[in-house]
Amino acid sequence: MGIAPTIGRIVHYHLIDTGKIAPAVVVDVTSDDHVTLFIMDPQEGAAFERNVRQGQENGCWEWPSIPAK
Repeated sequence: MGIAPTIGRIVHYHLIDTGKIAPAVVVDVTSDDHVTLFIMDPQEGAAFERNVRQGQENGCWEWPSIPAK
């Protein structure tokens, strides 16, 4: 099992329409892989999404990758 999401953590959200990644803040935790997010989309503005599952598909969230050194 990976890192458990907690309120205030920054994650990447795959935008539903484009699949581009936008930063998001976890504002509520439903389970280890479902959360409510405050999404900051530079083109469309801010939005809330509820019950978002973890994954790499559009409409899902994932942890930011750690850059290689």
